[in-house]
Amino acid sequence: MSDNWLQNYESCKNYAQEIHQKINEFKKLPNEIKSEHDSPSIQVENKIKQLLDSSSIILFMKGTPASPQCGFSRQACHLLDEHKIKYDYFDVLADQNVREQLKKYSNWTTYPQLYVGGELIGGLDIMKQMIENGDFELKLKQQKSNDQEKDTNKHLESLINQAPLMLFIKGTPEAPRCGFTKELLAILSKANITNYKTFNILQDENVRQKLKDYSSWQTYPQVYVNGQFIGGLDIIKQMNEEGILAQTLTEKQGVAV
Repeated sequence: MSDNWLQNYESCKNYAQEIHQKINEFKKLPNEIKSEHDSPSIQVENKIKQLLDSSSIILFMKGTPASPQCGFSRQACHLLDEHKIKYDYFDVLADQNVREQLKKYSNWTTYPQLYVGGELIGGLDIMKQMIENGDFELKLKQQKSNDQEKDTNKHLESLINQAPLMLFIKGTPEAPRCGFTKELLAILSKANITNYKTFNILQDENVRQKLKDYSSWQTYPQVYVNGQFIGGLDIIKQMNEEGILAQTLTEKQGVAV
């Protein structure tokens, strides 16, 4: 037999021994630890969370809006439709596991159950009360605002991550529209930092205003590296003076210019 064959054999044998040892160690673990990730209740709870995350307004009911299977579910659908409230639904009769686990998850033992923004509103009586006193309308307005903010943040994050080095400026590199932007571009050019993308905030007032809140920085230009906010012109100038500009922006050691 060749030496290579023996080496491969010994390697496989050692690997098998390691696997056998890990199996024995696993067998010694308490059952509750071994079964934590495979627990049916954990899987069902994850499904519930996914359902709640998938919709701003979701009604867990018996049956469907077109064919409710209990009077309370029928009234809940009628109430929402009457007030022109758009919602998604889940038929708990179609999934016994969700039906039982949701009672524990919400600490609410009856159906229907209405959720707004992942938060339990309650059953039919609570829905009626909140709609009558105007609290439900306020809740929906708040949720709509939250949804809009989430959408805005997603849009900003997509812009910020367009390139490893992203500049939000007034104008373009070819035609900067303010002195600060012009100075920033000049510093980067002298440091031989040219691999970046820009976004002209003068072309999108919504991005211009919302990015200030997102970054907690009220002026432009703004510089982002790998999705992380670095700062504005003053920060860039300071980094340049300290000789860390190129290292910070491109992961290469730079020299002040």
